[in-house]
Amino acid sequence: MVTSDTATKYSLKKISDLGPVAKNLVIGSAPEFRTRQQGLVGLQSQYGLTFKDFKPLDNSGPTTIAALSQGDVQVADLYSTTPAIKSNNFVVLDDDKYLFGVQNVTPLYSKAGLTQAGTDALNAVSAKLDTATLTDLMKQVVTDKKDVSDVAKAWLTTAGLGK
Repeated sequence: MVTSDTATKYSLKKISDLGPVAKNLVIGSAPEFRTRQQGLVGLQSQYGLTFKDFKPLDNSGPTTIAALSQGDVQVADLYSTTPAIKSNNFVVLDDDKYLFGVQNVTPLYSKAGLTQAGTDALNAVSAKLDTATLTDLMKQVVTDKKDVSDVAKAWLTTAGLGK
């Protein structure tokens, strides 16, 4: 992610666009981002990017969001469902070399303990829960401070899955 000002200033739309300017930019993320393949290691090996500096922050949380908003970092790693992306007009750079894997929500359960009705319910939720919806649900909980159960129940009802 970058701010809209940074995206405009450097004509950034995809990660590879950072090539000519990365050496002038500070990137921030959780400390482990420094040594991960899906982090600085991969950005160097797949995109050839070497940043001016790396600033260890939190994991897609308020410290990272503040650092990006205030210009302490010019590039940050945030989850695609982080509500602050939309509210801060951050720009998601397209991963044009597919470094970062998809991180879908996946239910975990014991097959022996799940009835067919349970399987059907999970499949119905999976069919309707996309990134935009999950981002909105996260905003309601994280930003608007609504109760998780209330938000979930309201969405299930709106999606035609609840009573």
